[in-house]
Formats: sequence, C-alpha cells, structure tokens
Amino acid sequence: MNYLVKPMSSKLIDTYTQLNLKKTIETLSFNEHLDLANELIQQLKGNDDYLYRREVDSITLSKRSGIGIPSPSSFINLASNDYLNFTRHPEIIKASINVIQTHGVGSGSVPMLAGTCSIHKDLELQLADFIGYEKSITFNSGYAANYGLLTALLTSSDIAILDTYVHASIIDGCKHSNIGYFKHNDIESLKHVLKKNKNFQNKLVIVDGVYSMDGDIAKLDQIISIAKENNAWIMIDESHALGVIGPQGRGTQEHLQIKHKADIVTGSLGKALGGSGGFVAGTEKMINFLEINSRPFIYSTSITPNSAASLIKALELLRNNDPALQVLWKNINYFKERLHNTGFRSANTESSIFPLIIQNVDQLLDLCKKLQDDTIFVNPVFYPVVPKKKSRMRLSITATLSREDLDHTLERLEYYGKYLNLTDKVL
Repeated sequence: MNYLVKPMSSKLIDTYTQLNLKKTIETLSFNEHLDLANELIQQLKGNDDYLYRREVDSITLSKRSGIGIPSPSSFINLASNDYLNFTRHPEIIKASINVIQTHGVGSGSVPMLAGTCSIHKDLELQLADFIGYEKSITFNSGYAANYGLLTALLTSSDIAILDTYVHASIIDGCKHSNIGYFKHNDIESLKHVLKKNKNFQNKLVIVDGVYSMDGDIAKLDQIISIAKENNAWIMIDESHALGVIGPQGRGTQEHLQIKHKADIVTGSLGKALGGSGGFVAGTEKMINFLEINSRPFIYSTSITPNSAASLIKALELLRNNDPALQVLWKNINYFKERLHNTGFRSANTESSIFPLIIQNVDQLLDLCKKLQDDTIFVNPVFYPVVPKKKSRMRLSITATLSREDLDHTLERLEYYGKYLNLTDKVL
C-alpha cells in the first residue's frame, strides 16, 4: 500500500490518524489495515522516531538519592509512574519473596473459583480502609477495574458524564451506554451537561483525581456538590493520586478535605504503590454487585499472591510515614520552582506529572531523542492520546531522583529549548 509517503514524521502520524477513522477502517481488508499501521511503524523506525517499547532494563535511573536499592544504569528515568520507587523498596521486595516461597508465583485461577487467597482479602480490606470506604475489590489491572466496573453498572438507559480528559479505560467502559462530555475541570460546562441530560434516571459523573497527562487535580468539592444537586453519582479514578496526593498519600479527597465523598473510587495499583493490578472501592453493596456482574473480575486470573503482599507492605509503609513521600514532594517542589528558568512552562501541574507542551511533533520527537542522548529517558505524547496542538513531553518526577539528576535535566531542557527554538530564550 502507498498511503504513507516519505515526508516528516508528524505528517506520517497525522496521515495514519486520519486514515484510521472508523469509516476508513470499514473500507479496508484485514491485511490492508495491518499494512497501514506497519508501514507507519517501519518508516518511524527508519527515521529513528519510534520512541516506544524501549527496553528499560538498561534505562533505569541510577540510584543516588538514598530511596530504594541501587540500579546499575546511569540513565535518569523521567518516564516512570513508580513515583515512590516502591518497586525497588527492600521491605516490599522481601514481603513479595516471602509470599512466593509460601504461595508460589501465581494464583492459578479466577477470583470466583480457586484464585482467592486470604492475602487477597486482606489487601482489599486494607485498601478500603486506607482511602475510607466500606469495601474494595481488586482486578488484574487498572484498565480492567474501570472497564469491569462501568460495563457492569451502566446500561443503555443510563448516562455517563465524563470530563474530556479522563483515561481511555473509562471511555471504553462506557461504550455500551450513553456518554456526555464536559470541558476539562469546567464547573459551568458540567452544570450544562447535567441539565441537558436531566431526564436520565441514572447519571454517573466521572473524573480523574489527578489527570495523567496534565498533572492537575479535579475540582472535586464543586464537582461532587453539583453531582449531588442533580441526583447523579460521582466516580473518581485515583490512579495517579494514590500514594502521592494527600496525607500519607491517601488521595485527592483527603487532600481537599472533601466532606461528602464520591460514590465510587477506582485506581491502578501499579503506579505509586509499586505493584500491579487495579481496584474499585465503594459500599459493600456495590462491591458485592461487582463480584457477580463484572466480567473482567469473573473471567480473569486474580493478581498474584506476592503482588498482593507487596501492596499490603506499600500501604503499611505509607501509614508509617515512609520518607519516600516526603522526598518525592521535595523533588516536585524543587523541579517546579526552577522549571520556569528553562523557558518551558507547566503551569497547571499540582502533582508529580509535568507536561511540556510542544505542538510540533517533529520538534517533540527531536527533543526526546536529544535528551535520551544526554542520558535522560522521557516520553513523547501526541494525538490521539492528547488533543491536537497539545502534543507534549510528559515528565514524571519520582522520589528516586537526586538533586544532581534534576539539575542535569533542567540544564539540558534549557539548552535544547534554545537550540531547537522551543522557548523564547536565545543561545
């Protein structure tokens, strides 16, 4: 096929995106559809622009900060969601190894049959208690948690009202129901969408606590209040808040001191907690409902016992004020205070996520490659993951970064910002 010509990579990506629309897909054979994607990938790889699936074994941050166990690499990892470096915490590793020796390396079955151990139940109890809910249920990924909840709860007679920036798993989970969107963190827009859809019996407003691509926090106090006034339920995805935001990392509701909590909380267990899996928390009735109605829960092998053990230890460390959370916020504040000196801006971030908007995809890819050459591992993100003209480099600040790492990153950002004409600074 000759859909893609040789020009610049941003044009390749835009061509593929336009051709990858539903109407176009319906006109293609299976082989044509596969050829289209593969031609794009091969041309990106040929131009050294395919910055995905890089092997992180040799690009893991070198340890100089004193948080976690050493890594042999010299790369500075600014692409990880392991915000507290709990994947390498000695106590968490020890807890995981101990359970492998007693329970083996897998659960061997789905939760409803023979895949639930006492340690799974213990984790679910501790998760619910940690974020202040009656009960929780675990899934084998954060995606499965959102998808499993929403496909079980919503019907064609209901409506989900989504912030436009919510995670893809939420959008996918709502695809068999009605969907309304309100502008990102815009209270007046939310009021308008709720009013427009007031005749639906069941309305579910869904937001992220911390937005994964922007790093800002949902206006939860106002959103919950508006939802309740309109007889709507509220759901919060806390994937990038749990372990990072609020006292002891208990999440955005604790951080904002919300009086009337959301009806449902979901999240990933594979980010700040350093494990794997996902969860849904709510009332006992809600969790009991999901146990017999959520297909990803019913038909998927449960998370491994050692993963459950590592997560229990992570929650214990947070309760006991492990220093990693304090170190993380020192790093966040240090980086945020000095970022403006580079000529780049990330004004809305309120968390460990720093998006640097670079509209031109070619310049974005060039910057990411140059930073990698300077031992800084970062990720480019562009449409359709984020809106058009909001392509970005997404930086994640973690507890394992040393002051030297942060200073080196800031210095290189300033230099390349000037060199590539990305900032108003000049060489």
